[in-house]
Amino acid sequence: YDKLQITFGYHDVKNGESKLNQYKKAFNLDDLYYSFDYRHVHFIVMSTLSDFNVTSDQYKFIENDLKIASENEDIDWIVVTSYGPFYTSPSAHPAKNDIRNIYHPLFDKYGVDLVLQGHNHNYQRTYPITFNANKGSNPTITNAFTTGYNGNTDGIIYAVVGTAGEGFHPLEGRQPYMATQIEGKFGFLDVEISNGNPHTNLTGTFYDNTDSNIQDYFTIEKEIRNNVTE
Repeated sequence: YDKLQITFGYHDVKNGESKLNQYKKAFNLDDLYYSFDYRHVHFIVMSTLSDFNVTSDQYKFIENDLKIASENEDIDWIVVTSYGPFYTSPSAHPAKNDIRNIYHPLFDKYGVDLVLQGHNHNYQRTYPITFNANKGSNPTITNAFTTGYNGNTDGIIYAVVGTAGEGFHPLEGRQPYMATQIEGKFGFLDVEISNGNPHTNLTGTFYDNTDSNIQDYFTIEKEIRNNVTE
Protein backbone atom coordinates (compact mmCIF):
# COMPACT_ATOMS: atom_id res chain seq x y z
CA TYR A 1 0.00 0.00 0.00
CA ASP A 2 3.01 2.31 0.09
CA LYS A 3 3.07 2.42 -3.74
CA LEU A 4 -0.60 1.98 -4.63
CA GLN A 5 -3.50 3.98 -3.22
CA ILE A 6 -7.26 3.54 -3.65
CA THR A 7 -10.24 5.85 -4.08
CA PHE A 8 -13.32 3.83 -3.14
CA GLY A 9 -16.04 3.49 -5.76
CA TYR A 10 -19.61 2.26 -5.64
CA HIS A 11 -18.96 -1.46 -6.02
CA ASP A 12 -16.07 -1.40 -3.55
CA VAL A 13 -18.34 0.02 -0.85
CA LYS A 14 -21.76 -1.41 -1.72
CA ASN A 15 -20.92 -5.05 -2.51
CA GLY A 16 -20.86 -6.18 1.09
CA GLU A 17 -18.93 -5.41 4.26
CA SER A 18 -16.65 -8.42 3.80
CA LYS A 19 -15.34 -7.12 0.48
CA LEU A 20 -14.98 -3.61 1.84
CA ASN A 21 -13.01 -4.86 4.85
CA GLN A 22 -10.66 -6.74 2.54
CA TYR A 23 -9.87 -3.51 0.72
CA LYS A 24 -9.38 -1.60 3.97
CA LYS A 25 -7.04 -4.28 5.30
CA ALA A 26 -5.06 -4.51 2.06
CA PHE A 27 -4.50 -0.75 1.99
CA ASN A 28 -4.10 -0.39 5.77
CA LEU A 29 -7.02 2.03 6.08
CA ASP A 30 -9.40 2.76 8.95
CA ASP A 31 -11.63 5.14 6.98
CA LEU A 32 -12.65 5.50 3.34
CA TYR A 33 -11.14 9.00 3.26
CA TYR A 34 -7.51 9.77 4.05
CA SER A 35 -4.50 11.74 2.85
CA PHE A 36 -0.83 11.22 2.13
CA ASP A 37 2.21 13.06 0.79
CA TYR A 38 4.34 12.03 -2.17
CA ARG A 39 7.41 14.21 -2.39
CA HIS A 40 6.09 17.78 -2.74
CA VAL A 41 2.50 16.77 -3.50
CA HIS A 42 -0.30 16.38 -0.94
CA PHE A 43 -3.10 13.99 -1.89
CA ILE A 44 -6.55 13.97 -0.30
CA VAL A 45 -8.75 10.97 -1.05
CA MET A 46 -12.44 11.73 -0.51
CA SER A 47 -15.29 9.28 -0.03
CA THR A 48 -18.37 10.56 -1.82
CA LEU A 49 -20.19 7.45 -0.58
CA SER A 50 -19.68 8.37 3.09
CA ASP A 51 -21.25 11.13 5.16
CA PHE A 52 -19.85 14.41 3.81
CA ASN A 53 -21.93 17.22 5.32
CA VAL A 54 -20.28 20.08 7.20
CA THR A 55 -20.99 18.34 10.50
CA SER A 56 -19.42 15.05 9.36
CA ASP A 57 -16.09 13.63 10.46
CA GLN A 58 -15.01 13.60 6.81
CA TYR A 59 -15.60 17.34 6.41
CA LYS A 60 -13.72 18.12 9.62
CA PHE A 61 -10.84 15.92 8.49
CA ILE A 62 -10.61 17.46 5.01
CA GLU A 63 -10.90 21.04 6.25
CA ASN A 64 -8.16 20.55 8.83
CA ASP A 65 -6.00 18.55 6.41
CA LEU A 66 -6.25 21.24 3.72
CA LYS A 67 -5.34 23.96 6.19
CA ILE A 68 -2.22 22.10 7.30
CA ALA A 69 -1.18 21.28 3.73
CA SER A 70 -1.68 24.85 2.54
CA GLU A 71 0.65 26.10 5.29
CA ASN A 72 3.33 23.44 4.71
CA GLU A 73 6.26 24.98 2.84
CA ASP A 74 7.33 21.52 1.59
CA ILE A 75 4.04 21.06 -0.27
CA ASP A 76 3.87 22.67 -3.72
CA TRP A 77 0.73 20.94 -5.07
CA ILE A 78 -2.56 19.68 -3.64
CA VAL A 79 -4.47 16.98 -5.52
CA VAL A 80 -7.90 15.64 -4.50
CA THR A 81 -9.43 12.39 -5.71
CA SER A 82 -13.16 11.66 -5.63
CA TYR A 83 -15.39 8.92 -7.02
CA GLY A 84 -18.46 11.05 -7.77
CA PRO A 85 -17.80 13.99 -10.14
CA PHE A 86 -18.26 17.58 -8.98
CA TYR A 87 -18.57 18.71 -12.59
CA THR A 88 -19.52 16.71 -15.68
CA SER A 89 -21.06 17.16 -19.10
CA PRO A 90 -24.37 15.30 -19.59
CA SER A 91 -23.62 11.58 -19.41
CA ALA A 92 -24.74 8.47 -17.54
CA HIS A 93 -24.35 10.08 -14.12
CA PRO A 94 -25.06 13.70 -13.10
CA ALA A 95 -22.74 15.89 -11.07
CA LYS A 96 -22.74 15.54 -7.29
CA ASN A 97 -24.14 19.01 -6.71
CA ASP A 98 -24.56 18.73 -2.95
CA ILE A 99 -20.95 17.63 -2.44
CA ARG A 100 -19.62 20.22 -4.89
CA ASN A 101 -21.43 23.09 -3.17
CA ILE A 102 -19.81 22.16 0.14
CA TYR A 103 -16.28 21.31 -0.94
CA HIS A 104 -15.40 23.42 -3.99
CA PRO A 105 -15.38 26.66 -1.93
CA LEU A 106 -13.12 24.88 0.56
CA PHE A 107 -10.80 23.79 -2.26
CA ASP A 108 -10.65 27.36 -3.58
CA LYS A 109 -9.81 28.69 -0.12
CA TYR A 110 -6.88 26.35 0.44
CA GLY A 111 -5.39 26.27 -3.05
CA VAL A 112 -6.26 22.84 -4.43
CA ASP A 113 -4.76 22.46 -7.91
CA LEU A 114 -6.30 19.33 -9.44
CA VAL A 115 -9.34 17.15 -8.68
CA LEU A 116 -9.46 13.64 -10.19
CA GLN A 117 -12.88 11.98 -10.46
CA GLY A 118 -14.59 8.91 -11.93
CA HIS A 119 -18.10 7.40 -12.18
CA ASN A 120 -18.74 8.44 -15.80
CA HIS A 121 -16.88 6.12 -18.17
CA ASN A 122 -15.34 8.76 -20.41
CA TYR A 123 -12.71 11.50 -20.19
CA GLN A 124 -13.52 15.11 -19.36
CA ARG A 125 -11.28 17.97 -18.26
CA THR A 126 -12.35 21.46 -17.26
CA TYR A 127 -10.65 24.77 -17.75
CA PRO A 128 -9.37 26.17 -14.43
CA ILE A 129 -12.53 27.10 -12.56
CA THR A 130 -13.57 28.69 -9.27
CA PHE A 131 -16.83 28.16 -7.42
CA ASN A 132 -19.79 30.32 -8.40
CA ALA A 133 -21.77 31.01 -5.23
CA ASN A 134 -24.73 32.35 -7.23
CA LYS A 135 -25.07 29.18 -9.32
CA GLY A 136 -22.89 26.26 -8.30
CA SER A 137 -23.44 24.35 -11.55
CA ASN A 138 -22.04 27.27 -13.57
CA PRO A 139 -18.47 27.76 -12.28
CA THR A 140 -16.31 30.75 -13.17
CA ILE A 141 -13.70 30.03 -15.84
CA THR A 142 -10.46 31.78 -14.89
CA ASN A 143 -8.46 30.87 -18.01
CA ALA A 144 -10.10 29.94 -21.32
CA PHE A 145 -6.95 28.60 -22.99
CA THR A 146 -6.68 24.84 -23.39
CA THR A 147 -3.30 24.76 -21.64
CA GLY A 148 -0.66 27.03 -20.10
CA TYR A 149 -2.20 27.78 -16.71
CA ASN A 150 -0.89 29.78 -13.76
CA GLY A 151 -1.29 27.81 -10.55
CA ASN A 152 -0.91 30.91 -8.39
CA THR A 153 -3.82 32.81 -9.95
CA ASP A 154 -5.98 30.38 -11.95
CA GLY A 155 -8.69 28.12 -10.53
CA ILE A 156 -8.89 24.36 -10.10
CA ILE A 157 -8.88 21.80 -12.91
CA TYR A 158 -11.42 18.98 -12.52
CA ALA A 159 -10.90 15.82 -14.59
CA VAL A 160 -13.19 12.82 -15.01
CA VAL A 161 -10.99 9.84 -15.88
CA GLY A 162 -13.39 6.91 -16.17
CA THR A 163 -11.52 5.21 -18.98
CA ALA A 164 -9.88 2.22 -17.32
CA GLY A 165 -11.64 -0.45 -19.35
CA GLU A 166 -15.02 -1.42 -17.88
CA GLY A 167 -17.06 0.11 -20.71
CA PHE A 168 -18.16 3.43 -22.16
CA HIS A 169 -20.74 6.05 -21.22
CA PRO A 170 -21.74 8.37 -24.06
CA LEU A 171 -21.47 12.14 -23.74
CA GLU A 172 -24.81 13.77 -24.51
CA GLY A 173 -23.65 17.38 -24.66
CA ARG A 174 -20.83 19.62 -23.54
CA GLN A 175 -20.72 22.01 -20.64
CA PRO A 176 -19.12 25.40 -21.45
CA TYR A 177 -16.53 24.95 -18.70
CA MET A 178 -15.12 21.77 -20.30
CA ALA A 179 -11.82 22.35 -22.09
CA THR A 180 -11.94 18.91 -23.68
CA GLN A 181 -13.96 15.70 -23.51
CA ILE A 182 -13.53 12.29 -25.13
CA GLU A 183 -15.89 9.33 -25.39
CA GLY A 184 -15.43 5.82 -26.69
CA LYS A 185 -11.73 5.55 -25.87
CA PHE A 186 -9.94 3.69 -23.11
CA GLY A 187 -6.89 5.48 -21.74
CA PHE A 188 -5.14 6.99 -18.75
CA LEU A 189 -4.10 10.39 -17.44
CA ASP A 190 -0.41 10.69 -16.67
CA VAL A 191 0.41 13.49 -14.22
CA GLU A 192 4.05 14.56 -14.14
CA ILE A 193 5.56 17.18 -11.85
CA SER A 194 8.91 18.82 -12.45
CA ASN A 195 10.59 20.92 -9.81
CA GLY A 196 12.65 23.91 -10.85
CA ASN A 197 13.79 27.18 -9.38
CA PRO A 198 11.81 29.32 -8.89
CA HIS A 199 8.97 27.51 -10.70
CA THR A 200 7.39 24.07 -10.51
CA ASN A 201 5.27 22.59 -13.30
CA LEU A 202 2.43 20.07 -13.36
CA THR A 203 1.76 18.42 -16.72
CA GLY A 204 -1.29 16.28 -17.44
CA THR A 205 -1.28 14.03 -20.53
CA PHE A 206 -4.19 11.78 -21.47
CA TYR A 207 -3.09 8.82 -23.59
CA ASP A 208 -5.31 6.65 -25.76
CA ASN A 209 -4.67 2.99 -24.85
CA THR A 210 -4.95 1.75 -28.43
CA ASP A 211 -2.00 3.48 -30.00
CA SER A 212 -0.69 5.73 -27.21
CA ASN A 213 -1.85 8.85 -29.02
CA ILE A 214 -2.01 11.99 -26.89
CA GLN A 215 -5.67 13.04 -26.65
CA ASP A 216 -5.30 15.85 -24.10
CA TYR A 217 -2.41 17.88 -22.71
CA PHE A 218 -2.29 20.67 -20.14
CA THR A 219 0.30 22.39 -17.98
CA ILE A 220 0.13 24.39 -14.77
CA GLU A 221 3.06 26.50 -13.61
CA LYS A 222 3.46 28.11 -10.22
CA GLU A 223 6.13 29.80 -8.19
CA ILE A 224 7.54 27.71 -5.37
CA ARG A 225 6.53 29.30 -2.11
CA ASN A 226 9.59 28.22 -0.14
CA ASN A 227 12.04 29.46 -2.77
CA VAL A 228 14.63 31.73 -1.16
CA THR A 229 16.95 33.94 -3.21
CA GLU A 230 20.00 35.55 -1.74
